[in-house]
Amino acid sequence: MADRLRLALVFHQHQPAGNFPSVFQDVTERAYAPLVASLYRHPEVKASLHFSGPLLDWLEANRPDVIGDLADLVRRGQIELLSGGYYEPVLGGKDTNLLGVYSHMVHSFLYLPDYPIGHFIAFQLEEKLRGPRSGAEFERAASFGRVTPDLWMQHATGSNVSADPLLRATEAALAQEAR
Repeated sequence: MADRLRLALVFHQHQPAGNFPSVFQDVTERAYAPLVASLYRHPEVKASLHFSGPLLDWLEANRPDVIGDLADLVRRGQIELLSGGYYEPVLGGKDTNLLGVYSHMVHSFLYLPDYPIGHFIAFQLEEKLRGPRSGAEFERAASFGRVTPDLWMQHATGSNVSADPLLRATEAALAQEAR
């Protein structure tokens, strides 16, 4: 039906390696297990879920019922499990390679501001994606795929990742404040 709204639900469940067992337990009881149970009760709701590697390990060892429900939801075609780096690696982390530095930024774009380079990327995109064609320009930029930030930014804005837009915004804010 043309008058129906389609909504993509993607849930990101993350706990880092080495987190306290009490944190895994608490957040599982308050968020992860109730979400899975709710999806189980509503087979008409489709969703994608991402679990970090350490969280899946903890669930397997401590809440096999949640793992079993996830398996059932996958079998009945209700959910899709998304993957990423096991540790969602960052520079200097366990088993990190050069491209692993960007895995979380590229895979989970909403976390971009958590990284220093993310501020550069955000300001550079904001500067480029202004005006009446911003939606079409963003769609064009976003369609390039999962590549290194410099290559993506070259496609999106025509230049490498740069601090220049952030510096220009800072200068403009200081000039505005001085008035």
